[in-house]
Amino acid sequence: MDVTVSVAILHEMNRWSSWGDVVNKIYFIYMPSRLLGRMPGFGANGGLFSFFREDKYIAAVQKAINKRSLDWCIERDDTESDIKGLIKKNARVLVCAPGLRFMFYRKGFNKNRIVYLSMMQYLNNDIKPVMTKLRELDDERESQIGTPRNY
Repeated sequence: MDVTVSVAILHEMNRWSSWGDVVNKIYFIYMPSRLLGRMPGFGANGGLFSFFREDKYIAAVQKAINKRSLDWCIERDDTESDIKGLIKKNARVLVCAPGLRFMFYRKGFNKNRIVYLSMMQYLNNDIKPVMTKLRELDDERESQIGTPRNY
């Protein structure tokens, strides 16, 4: 790698990190908040859908992120929908499984950074709502620091 290229990459990373992390975190929320109590229909682990369904959706989103070389990473929520824990983990975007619109406690988190999936979007691995939200946030960042992203 050329020295000028690596210096340019470091400069770019510094510009991104001034806005936040170099890799922005997306967390996939699959169970209701503990504060509201869990309904019996949410299974032993608290999720509405099976473990493998969540992994398929997460993999589809991460594949699209990698294909576009975006600086985002999606992970499964391991805080049991604890909004304070998610804020401490520096979550930039939350993606909620179907049925959690009114069962997820989000106080203190920007509601414009939450994507609520419909049943059809989730079951068909439709990543458009998530990618649209990432584009909006990257456009916002671009207007602040002037670096275009590739979609």
